[in-house]
Amino acid sequence: MQALRRFGSRIRLIFALALAAAPSAVVAQPYPTRAIQIIVPYPPGGTAGLMGHMIAPKLSELLGQGVVIEQRPGAATRLGTAVVAKAAPDGYTLLLVSEAPFTLLPHAGPKLQYDPMKDFAPISMVSRTSPLLVVNKDFPADNLKDFIAVLKKEPGKHLYASSGTGGTNHLAGELFQKMAGVEMTHVPFNGTGAAIPALLGNHVDVMFGFVGSVASLVREGRIKALATGATQRNPAMPDIPTMSEAGVPGYEFSSWFGLWAPAGTPPAVVAKLHDAIVAALKDPAIREKLTSDGSELIGSTPEFLGETMKADYAKNADVAAAAFAEKPAATAPSKQQP
Repeated sequence: MQALRRFGSRIRLIFALALAAAPSAVVAQPYPTRAIQIIVPYPPGGTAGLMGHMIAPKLSELLGQGVVIEQRPGAATRLGTAVVAKAAPDGYTLLLVSEAPFTLLPHAGPKLQYDPMKDFAPISMVSRTSPLLVVNKDFPADNLKDFIAVLKKEPGKHLYASSGTGGTNHLAGELFQKMAGVEMTHVPFNGTGAAIPALLGNHVDVMFGFVGSVASLVREGRIKALATGATQRNPAMPDIPTMSEAGVPGYEFSSWFGLWAPAGTPPAVVAKLHDAIVAALKDPAIREKLTSDGSELIGSTPEFLGETMKADYAKNADVAAAAFAEKPAATAPSKQQP
């Protein structure tokens, strides 16, 4: 009987030790062991999607597993961003997005299905860029001062496109109107890929397009660039003046893209993803592709991305609130090409 008790005690001890060891075994499991999904909450044709597809093969090589880019547009990045916020914090569902869902959309309704301050773990800032103020090739102005004169003569008549209400190029336009003392009518589209054809077809007059999306069209003479929103001229397009140089002193607007995981993702997983994205951005082929349009590749620490997000959240409050209070054109007008 005593031997049986000792045997039972040993069984219980072995079982308890196995339970205690189980979490360690899970933690020790190598990451990643399956494909990683990066959600890009924009339609095809925009800067984030192009960037994601360029980086994904290198990340796959570095991590030893497939990296799949899934574009999930909707509600000006709200839908795709919410998907990642609610995903399992295991490093297999990530978000590549601009600052909009973190620093702009929170300042307007409807209520978000995520908390930008609590629901995400920053991994790295990927890149930073500034918009170009571009107009269709038939617009009656070839420089910023003449452009402003036309707008002041005809307030509200001219239409400016954006990738959606509350997007970064929408905010760039709102800031410009405020600082230049002009008025245009905002026409939101479902992504940059839909807005650009409207500009090319003269259905809208103006767009604040980020360099990666519009630089080739400017070089081909299909649209005209009047100024850059950066504080310095873009090295890839040195003939285009800054807003300050061309007639709107003090104007500065930049946008960044960052890689995020759901909050609660293990620090070791975040660190591995961080190291991989930083290494990918140092690859000469990727650098050549992504900087040929003047974009600046960053590869920051998670802390830098998180701190930048919080600072921009506070900085953008006023202009974002003004933008969401406007009454934009509901659909793109069918203005005929002259």
